[in-house]
Amino acid sequence: MIRRAYGIILIILFFGSIVFFNIYKPEKLFNLNMDYDKKSNKKTEKLVVEQSIKGVYLVDSQKDDTNWELWAESGLSSSASSSWRFNEVKVNFYTKDRKIYKVNSEVGLIDLKQKKMIFEGEILIESPNGYYMKAKTLSYNFNEEIIFTNDPVIIDTHKKKVREPLTFAAENMKVQLKDSKIFLKKIKSTKVIRKNKKIKINSDKATLSGNSHKIEYRDRVKLSGLGLNISSKFMELYVSKRSRQLRSLTAAGRVKVISGNRVGTSGLAKINFKDEVITMLRSPKLKQGQDVLYGEKIIFYNKTKSVSVKKARAKVDKNKLENYNEPIKGQ
Repeated sequence: MIRRAYGIILIILFFGSIVFFNIYKPEKLFNLNMDYDKKSNKKTEKLVVEQSIKGVYLVDSQKDDTNWELWAESGLSSSASSSWRFNEVKVNFYTKDRKIYKVNSEVGLIDLKQKKMIFEGEILIESPNGYYMKAKTLSYNFNEEIIFTNDPVIIDTHKKKVREPLTFAAENMKVQLKDSKIFLKKIKSTKVIRKNKKIKINSDKATLSGNSHKIEYRDRVKLSGLGLNISSKFMELYVSKRSRQLRSLTAAGRVKVISGNRVGTSGLAKINFKDEVITMLRSPKLKQGQDVLYGEKIIFYNKTKSVSVKKARAKVDKNKLENYNEPIKGQ
């Protein structure tokens, strides 16, 4: 192992000799001045090629801890620059607990002096727990240990192995490798549930995990599907580890549930998608026409369109409230 500045070791596996060029054929590279949450600059730079290599292995290792490993079919460089341009690139980025984010890209640029890495072309990122992320640009920040794109990204689960796929479309993405958190902005997501029924959840922000199957939506969250429209400040979604089936959802902060001519509001709501049961808590209220129900807990059964109320504090005309049920004991 050869020690290099910044703890980076370059091992070149030769399929042929290193060839030095003096033909000065320009190669287009990327602008390395890219920061998270700023639109990418698609301007390119030119490099006078002086060195070409085939079969590349590059590793960032510090204090017996590997941050990333890179493989490429070929590379180009110049003595006037610390940049390398690689073709057909594969990179393994390691999290703090040694799990791997895999990146495959058509082209990659690394500047060892500036500590910057950029990918462009058809890019596929795979998280440790099976999210597949597609993007046109991707960057790695050495100091912050994040990979990010300021361009649109598509995320889904492996459709061949999952009966109920989950997909996301986001305006941009940041992956925090230290704790394996995936941050998205301006999200539109779709979850297939039993019998090909779908629910859609949109929000300003969302956080996924590369370790678990919990998804957090924040700010102007809206859910639609199963004849329901639900909005809140925050939603937390759980899917099963193996089948990716939807288990449950919790909505909090100014929760509003609309089903037909019924409108329910509360501070908290829990949704059981298997039985299509919505439990509203924290000052719940259910309005239908001019009638209003208050209670400690209001349970809405979506399949039968019936309602039960625990400790009702308002009297209503039962003939006006369709399919009203008496409070269920123990609820």
